[in-house]
Amino acid sequence: MDNGGFFLLLCLVYAVIVIFFIALAVWLFVLVARMARKRGRHALTWVFLALFTTPIVSAILLLCLGETEEHRKNRIIEEETLRLKARMQLCDNDCKPGDASREEKE
Repeated sequence: MDNGGFFLLLCLVYAVIVIFFIALAVWLFVLVARMARKRGRHALTWVFLALFTTPIVSAILLLCLGETEEHRKNRIIEEETLRLKARMQLCDNDCKPGDASREEKE
């Protein structure tokens, strides 16, 4: 292989490595944004923080802070609503009109 071909191959390898690291960085920023949204925090704020520090530091901070109180309350309400819907569905399937509810049977 002549010098021109070797140089072209070397440039291609460097380009692949650069693209890999750019994709990795983008993935880490997306990860931070998802973590922030999942915990009830502003994703854009945390992405900017990740730009100034690192995505790993931001992710660790998000893990330490946990979810906001408002987000926790909304999540619990949503879970209870789903639980009640599932109980009502079980009762509709198991109970006939005039029968005792499922809780009274047990």
